[in-house]
Amino acid sequence: MTQNRSLDRRDFMKISGMAGVGAMVLNMSGQVMAQGSPELSKEQKQLKFWMDSLMKRFREAQAGTPCADILAGCGSDCAHNHQIEAFAKKIRGDIAPQNGEAIIAAVNQKNFGVQLKQEEGFIYSSYNQCYCPIRKSGWVSDPEFCNCTVGWNQVFVGTLLDRPVKAELIQSIGRGDANCVIKIRV
Repeated sequence: MTQNRSLDRRDFMKISGMAGVGAMVLNMSGQVMAQGSPELSKEQKQLKFWMDSLMKRFREAQAGTPCADILAGCGSDCAHNHQIEAFAKKIRGDIAPQNGEAIIAAVNQKNFGVQLKQEEGFIYSSYNQCYCPIRKSGWVSDPEFCNCTVGWNQVFVGTLLDRPVKAELIQSIGRGDANCVIKIRV
């Protein structure tokens, strides 16, 4: 289960360290750009977007905001940036948002890496590989970072169902689990 910790000094230093690594990468990118490279790579653009989102979330956070919530907010921003709502609406198509079983079947039929399963008032979203370009690139390895997918899944499943949903990280590849599993209250 995800710990619902507040952002304390240790968490702040950890996330600031991630921000520092991101800034270093972006600084190196800027030096490359100054030497004639026309623009940032796709991965560098993603990292820049994510770091800007993290800094925005830091500015907006109230004292005692759980670190996991800040990271989930960044995941939500990431989903919006990648137009996940449009993708979810396209998958849903003409299926009524109230027809959860049909929506789940439509997602699973697409076979794009996310599998959904409904069970006892929850939808479980799972995938067997990490799709995060920041994590896959090796720029972040801290398992706390995996809380980002909570926000991404809230946007995706919430759009599928046409209502806000709450999610919780149950397992993550970044923590050493075989799959990422997100539990979503419906």
